[in-house]
Amino acid sequence: NNGDVLVKHIKENPATQHIVPAIITGTYSDKVIRDCLDAGAVECMFKNEAEELFLTRLRSLTRSVLDRRSIDNERKRLKRILASVGDGVYGVDKDGNIEFINPAAKRVLGYKGDKNLVNTPAYELFHNIEKHDAQEDCFLYRCYTQGMQCTDWQTQFRRKDGSKIQVECTAYPMEVEGEHVGSVVAFRDISNRKLLEEELRWQATHDPLTELYNRKYFEEQISEEVKLLKRRDNYSALMLIDMDRFKYINDTAGHVAGDQLLIKVGQQLKKRLRTSDILARIGGDEYAIILRDMQDEKEIYQAAEAFRHVLNSEEFYFGGQGYMVTATMGVSILDKNTKSVMDAIANADVACHIAKNKGRNQVYIYSGDHDSKLAMGQDLGWSSRLNAALKNDQFVLNYQPIVPFSDINYSGAYDEKLWRYDDAHKKGNELFCEVLLRLKGEDGELISPNAFLPTAERFDLMRDIDRWVIKNAFANYHNESKNGYNIRLSINLSSQTLCDANSSSYIKECLQEYDVDPQQILFEITETKAVTNIDATRELIRELRELGCQFALDDFGSGFSSFSHLKHLDVDIIKIDGAFTQGLLSNKVDKAVIMATIEMARTLGKLTVVEFVDSVEVMRALKTSGVDYLQGFYLSEPLRNMVP
Repeated sequence: NNGDVLVKHIKENPATQHIVPAIITGTYSDKVIRDCLDAGAVECMFKNEAEELFLTRLRSLTRSVLDRRSIDNERKRLKRILASVGDGVYGVDKDGNIEFINPAAKRVLGYKGDKNLVNTPAYELFHNIEKHDAQEDCFLYRCYTQGMQCTDWQTQFRRKDGSKIQVECTAYPMEVEGEHVGSVVAFRDISNRKLLEEELRWQATHDPLTELYNRKYFEEQISEEVKLLKRRDNYSALMLIDMDRFKYINDTAGHVAGDQLLIKVGQQLKKRLRTSDILARIGGDEYAIILRDMQDEKEIYQAAEAFRHVLNSEEFYFGGQGYMVTATMGVSILDKNTKSVMDAIANADVACHIAKNKGRNQVYIYSGDHDSKLAMGQDLGWSSRLNAALKNDQFVLNYQPIVPFSDINYSGAYDEKLWRYDDAHKKGNELFCEVLLRLKGEDGELISPNAFLPTAERFDLMRDIDRWVIKNAFANYHNESKNGYNIRLSINLSSQTLCDANSSSYIKECLQEYDVDPQQILFEITETKAVTNIDATRELIRELRELGCQFALDDFGSGFSSFSHLKHLDVDIIKIDGAFTQGLLSNKVDKAVIMATIEMARTLGKLTVVEFVDSVEVMRALKTSGVDYLQGFYLSEPLRNMVP
């Protein structure tokens, strides 16, 4: 065979096509030269040419081979880099046909086993989402053909099996000597991120336990309804629903029973809900409904009664015990004369209080000034009672342990208690407790702060109550410290105390009077209270931190602004909102928020506390979380004494 035939065989064989062939011939013929070069030879040399010319050709051939080898090595290196990139990368020519695509892109798009997608139009392969869409309407296709650059463009790609994924793309045009020849596109699958964003948006407007709307969203809806009614002559209604005897069920049957009851009540109320109505859980055992487009007060009352009856229609069973479910309902009528959202809520709240005083399990519709005076009288009664409690020391302090994660014994049997307060005390460890406030009732019952703190805030009594708590907590600390106990206290501060310029000096005086080590005192602030007056809060934190006191940001994660508040508030501990703990076992977003917060806190050098730990299952779910402290009823209910 002639040399050109041999060269052709070399180039056609995959095993030898990498060889760089050259021809040496004794025949000087234009046809021979042309046939050899056409077959794939890079050089054609002659046996009888001058030695110096021959050697020059040979050196040129050597350089050509070395240059080609260098280019091939660089191409292989770039190919390996492209293959190792975690994001999908592909290149297209100026018509949008694929020129190369990396393994990650194939994997994400479901083409992992397909060897060759080159020369396939990218538009037809994976981003023609809808069959009827015109190719020219596709933004990425316009980038290919027009040489446009785009960054962080979010769209959908279609996988090989027809399913769709959310992707984020960056496209860069490629030019050769100033001429547009194609584009390189990098993309990543953001389906999980979009799902998480959607879940977080849901979380921002919903109650995680009952999956109803939350108070924030509900108040926004009332605001919209009040604005709408300004232009109309019809009526709507705001109905507050307060569960009767919920505390009894919660205390006797436990928090699990209480949670199940709250879920069931939400489900029962939804049965009577029209599509135009809005139902929300706005507090512990409180629900609220907006009834839209009502004709008159009679229709509103009938609708409210229907909701009350639907709750009375079924018993709630837990642990073999049956409980009657009843609720008290206060209603305010909304029309063009409704002044504000706060007025609407306040009027419904007044109506609910009146209904409770009339015997509970009934509906009461707010009827103007008479009801306001009656409610004011009730508030004045609470105000007098709180002032008397301050004067006569009728408040009581309880202490709930905040347990170091390192103290938890996970090696025991599944049904064994993983931590006991008595055991921790015997070890001589630091006893870290949150100080909780209660009010003595006339029959000796301890009244929860939820019952009287709203009145205390309205009558500007919170500063005095906070001072009572600080003084008495420090006094108890002093007495127990003298007995050799290593105690650390966490004390809540109200917005009135945070905004009071004299709070810092009062706390300093109490620290000195009761010989309290400031490093053993932690003050808890909630973000909603702290941002009421951010400058005053920051100044108080600065002054007390200089003494050695620490601060915790409570209920962290309850709003989207939580993370931004960390930039402005110099806190040492982050207490994760208990609502996320309640959903830890059943809601992957709640779990993700807890884990992300713990990781973020660790990065910022802050400690974390997970609240509302009420079962062994929750304890074990947090085993590998990296949290620093745990708090909740499973570990210990609030105790009368800080030392057992």
